[in-house]
Amino acid sequence: MRRYRLGPGRRRRGRLSSMHALASQALFAAQTAQINERIATIRGWIINELAFPVIDLTFTAAGRTPLRLAARCEDWNSQPPSFALLSVDGTRLRTEGAPKEISPNPTNVFNAGAHPITGFPFICSAGSREYHTHTSHTNDPWESYRSGSGYDLGGILTRYWHAWLKGTA
Repeated sequence: MRRYRLGPGRRRRGRLSSMHALASQALFAAQTAQINERIATIRGWIINELAFPVIDLTFTAAGRTPLRLAARCEDWNSQPPSFALLSVDGTRLRTEGAPKEISPNPTNVFNAGAHPITGFPFICSAGSREYHTHTSHTNDPWESYRSGSGYDLGGILTRYWHAWLKGTA
């Protein structure tokens, strides 16, 4: 009997097996099922796109410049999501100055500097691919978090939303 698990996919002739992709998609669907218009309204989120492998949300709050996050989750959960920080119109934030979408930043979760791989501002907190691939955090692997409480997709998004809210004037 062959067993499949939600870890890294098995290689078949140089390609990842389709089971891994199907498992990622099923886990994504299960973990995003509660992200709906009701919860979005309560939290002040705008759902721009929510379809595997993308979660594209805008965080809004009174007195604060909205922040849009676009997460790519192709390899969920063998890899954490990769987040792009965007302006409300979908333009990627740049490193010039302190982007108003992530300022003030008392939690230091949102790094306005250039990520060494992407060259863009990034989320510097466990649960984002940019954190786990940053040279300062390569000794803090995703594998240590991926099964932990609060590190499902909803938990990660909530963590980043809370960090963004702390910067709200």
